[in-house]
Parts: sequence; C-alpha cells; structure tokens
Amino acid sequence: MSTSTRQHLHTPPLEAGDRVGFLAALACAVHCALLPALAGLLPWFGVPGMADFDQGVVVLASLLGLTTIGMGYRRHRSPRPALLLLAGLPLLWWGAFGSLHRHDLDHAAVMSAGGVLLALAHLGNLRRVHALCGPACASTGTVVRSGILRGPTPAKAGPANGDAIDGQG
Repeated sequence: MSTSTRQHLHTPPLEAGDRVGFLAALACAVHCALLPALAGLLPWFGVPGMADFDQGVVVLASLLGLTTIGMGYRRHRSPRPALLLLAGLPLLWWGAFGSLHRHDLDHAAVMSAGGVLLALAHLGNLRRVHALCGPACASTGTVVRSGILRGPTPAKAGPANGDAIDGQG
C-alpha cells in the first residue's frame, strides 16, 4: 500500500471516536462493577437513583460503537471488533432496559461484561485502523502497541497486515 493511500486511511475523527469509546466503555465497566457496593450509600448522600443515567449512557455508547466500528470495518474488513460489539451491546441493553435493571449483583455483572466487550471492540478497531495507515499514524502522537495505548513515539516502518504497526505483537 502506498504512503498516500495509507495517509488517506488515517482518519483522526474515527480514531478519536474509538479512543473515547474505549475509555467510556472501560469507565462504564468499572462503574457497573462498583455500583452495587455504592448503591446503599447513595440515598445517604442525597443522590437520586441512577436508572436514567445508565440508560442514557447505554444509548450513547451504542451509537458511538456502531458508528466508529462500522466505519472502521469499511476500512480494515476485520470482523473481530464488530463481533465483540455485537456480543457486548445486547448485554448492556439487557442490563439497562431489561429484567436485570435493578442495580443488584446480576445487573453489575452483565453491565460490566458488556462494557468490557465494548471496550475491547473499540481497542481492536483502533489497532486495525492504525495498522492500515502504518507510519503515518505514528506521527500523530498516540500509537497502539501490544494492546496498550501509548504516547508519542518516532515513526517506524511496520507491516500493513493489521496485527502491529511497529513489528511487535
């Protein structure tokens, strides 16, 4: 793939959406895991129920995930991020809108699992989009290497096979 084609595949809004989606899904999973422990304390602090908040976050996470991972699939053609998304979204919707929306341990487990799957979908999508544009993405600051978001690194030539952009992984 030529350098001009790789730079064309580099789309900052898509990558920003995946980064936001990854961090939001991870925060959601942590929130859902801790909520049962904190739910008993909320009324004591005068905080009302969190039902509407959870449902709003699930709707926004769904829209962000479907948009960014759908756009990413059109570029990298790897089904893995979409499959992770399609496994995580039903769990989130079941926990937020279904019979498990009662903020107990079952709700926390289902919502946490859905949030982790959604975070993994965004991370996989981000890695695959970065792998397509190769060294052009490295000059933008954040590089994904071995499944971890890292800070700026010098641009290095890497494979365009979707696995890694710096020869690792």
